[in-house]
Amino acid sequence: MKNAQLSQWLAVMEVCSCGRKFSRLTYLRRHRVCCELLRQSSHVQDCEAEEEADVPTKADMWRVVQELALRNSRLEESLEKMRRWVRRQHRKISIIEWLNENCKPSQTYRRWLHSVEVGPRQLNLVFKHGFIAGMTYILQGNLSLSDEHSLPLRSFSRKENVLFGHTDDGWVALGCDDFQSIVSHAHRGLHHAFKAWRDDNQRMINDINNNEEWHQNTSKVMGGKLPYEVSVQRIYRRLYRYLKFELKNIIQYEFTA
Repeated sequence: MKNAQLSQWLAVMEVCSCGRKFSRLTYLRRHRVCCELLRQSSHVQDCEAEEEADVPTKADMWRVVQELALRNSRLEESLEKMRRWVRRQHRKISIIEWLNENCKPSQTYRRWLHSVEVGPRQLNLVFKHGFIAGMTYILQGNLSLSDEHSLPLRSFSRKENVLFGHTDDGWVALGCDDFQSIVSHAHRGLHHAFKAWRDDNQRMINDINNNEEWHQNTSKVMGGKLPYEVSVQRIYRRLYRYLKFELKNIIQYEFTA
């Protein structure tokens, strides 16, 4: 009885999923390896058949190629327009070149300097604010920003702490010596105005109540407590900030030296 049950159990175990029966378990295992490979190949073949059925026709492919070519052409055209716009709007340019092309004042900065007025009103600016601030105000008072293109002195935010002056040969960057000659010329005018003030106020020398004011004003007109070169440099930076012009509102430039 037991042998019959064992034989029946082995018969059940020795049946492949494909339906084939085997008398030995070893042969069943060998068969299953081949059977699974065949079944897997059949699945792959079915997938490939589905994919091939989804491949567009030649006519469909041609229409797709035409559409892609048209889109590519439009993209290239848009890109070229953008490149032309960038070349127009963003180009390297020398500030001096821009000044020579766009700003042509009626006079050079040296001729302008001879027209700078230094009188009692300007002298009082130095008395009130000191040499550096007072001298800056004197120069600013003769450089109206209402018509920037007529100014013989210019400065730009893209070229920090550099003043440009208009000469007979065009625009140039002003060095420390050039600017010191501007301050010295105005300073000489200040001395003349101070001499007239001093002659009118001789009594202040012996007036105890006003004697200190006399000496303070004299010190301010002489240039103050700082070395003259340092004072000139500070006036230079103040005037740069006053005249500083931003070109990006007109057109975007990448400035070179």
